[in-house]
Amino acid sequence: QSMLSSSLGHHADTPGHVAKLYGNLGKLYQVYDFPDLAVACYTNAHRLAPKEFIWPYYLGRIYEEKGDNASAIQQLKLAAQLRPGDPSLEVSLGQAYLDENHPDLAAPWLEGALRADKSSAAAMAGLGKIALSSGRVSDAIKYFESALAIQPQASSIHYSLAMAYRQAGDMQKALEHL
Repeated sequence: QSMLSSSLGHHADTPGHVAKLYGNLGKLYQVYDFPDLAVACYTNAHRLAPKEFIWPYYLGRIYEEKGDNASAIQQLKLAAQLRPGDPSLEVSLGQAYLDENHPDLAAPWLEGALRADKSSAAAMAGLGKIALSSGRVSDAIKYFESALAIQPQASSIHYSLAMAYRQAGDMQKALEHL
């Protein structure tokens, strides 16, 4: 924080440089679990460097951690405008929409992530959840199995696949994945 304070006293610093200082301080606050202070720093960083992708992205991720999906979506969409086609960002947006129970809004983001990164287990799992919730059980099973082929240790995907097999009436496979 002293580096930020001393740097703010110099008139020669550019807004971009001060934004990085605020952002670095925000990272420290985030690591040490002071999310509200991190939000303030990232917000300042974004105001000073509005074209930088990283600050709304970090804000979105913090809001996700805090369970404030509406704010997370707002910030992640802003980040997506600054860096279109970023698969990890698209997965984050898709997941935030799923958490808000908007599978129709989540699907395009998850599909975009999967187009950009064919090995995105998170996008596959998200699309599997959407398929399962809309009654497309065989599609859900395909998505979950594909995701598990990439990340076989992902217990949450095993659970989702078990629920899909249960819905399909295959109790043996459901039990295997539980």
